[in-house]
Amino acid sequence: MSIVTSKLRNSKRILNSFSEIINNTKLIHGDDDLYSLPVINVVEIHPTDICDLHCRYCSYKNQQNRESLNLSALRNLLKLKPKAVVIAGGGEPTLYSNDGINLNDVVDFLFANNVAVGLITNGSRKLNASTLDKLSWLRVSLDAITEEDFFALKQGKLSIRTKFLQAAVASKCQHVGIGYLYGDHNIANLLTVCRDVFRDFNRHVNIQFRPICRIQSCHCPSQNYANDKLFTSDRESFWLDRIEKLHQQLLKTAREDQDLYNFVINNTNLSNVLVNVEEKSLRFNHCYSTLARWLIRADGNIYPCVMMATNAGLPIGNLSSLAVEEINYNLKGYYNFAPGFCKGCESCCRLAGVVNETVEESITQPGMLNNNSNINDYFY
Repeated sequence: MSIVTSKLRNSKRILNSFSEIINNTKLIHGDDDLYSLPVINVVEIHPTDICDLHCRYCSYKNQQNRESLNLSALRNLLKLKPKAVVIAGGGEPTLYSNDGINLNDVVDFLFANNVAVGLITNGSRKLNASTLDKLSWLRVSLDAITEEDFFALKQGKLSIRTKFLQAAVASKCQHVGIGYLYGDHNIANLLTVCRDVFRDFNRHVNIQFRPICRIQSCHCPSQNYANDKLFTSDRESFWLDRIEKLHQQLLKTAREDQDLYNFVINNTNLSNVLVNVEEKSLRFNHCYSTLARWLIRADGNIYPCVMMATNAGLPIGNLSSLAVEEINYNLKGYYNFAPGFCKGCESCCRLAGVVNETVEESITQPGMLNNNSNINDYFY
């Protein structure tokens, strides 16, 4: 099984936060909710909203903020006792700069406080070699493998990103990955992407393929995509034809180029792309993930998920103040789908919401639990 499927994109790893979810549930419904902050195992932070690229499918394309987190707010992260922090955006995290502090300093600070750090970046600005060494994992968003295609998609230079990747591969970072979004414009070329990446980086990187929203088979409730064009037409006959051709190409690769085939199977999730899965209705009674993972925007506002962060959802609180009473009250509202907070399954991301089903199933099936995983497993 591919490392992308079994580890890096395995939503069942939310079970590593099961005990924290149970404890946080008791906290927000108990008598101590005025005095104690919840323990949040995984925190995603967006240090800046500044970006050098212009991706028309960006989740944050409609937001006009140009803010950056200040150092005092970043220090407040430790009060949440996270096991892992994912640095992403929003904007482009390597461009972060505030009061003389840059992303190298942020990673140094977290690492010095025994917090595992992952980074999702466009690779826009070089990081110190020592910073790359301290990352548990790294993903560089490419979405194209030629200069012409990259500029057409993002109005930037691909060569800058490949140099960043080369530096990452030379570092001590355990998992170096490429994020590659696919849709109607490039679905036929995914095996070529694998071939070119394998040629340039051998087995030192993994590739995480993900469909571009809006997706035809996913009735996404997000108003953020309501007026977008359809990027991924995965129910059309032309799409199914291209998927079948990809499948045949992969079978041919298995016969003619075993090394490349092994790379595809072990270092990418292309096999998952070839499976046309019917949309599944979500079924759960509470938002458990809001008690295990937070998303913190560049203005310090805390959200339970990207759906709320990009659709004017009510913030749980703000990292600068971390007001305990406010945070626990709002957590309770999100957890219980209270009016004004969240409508539950009908408003949840069809791809990300499965983690709530996983937790709910595990409440009645304790044999599924494993809370002794390596710290990297807290990145889900």
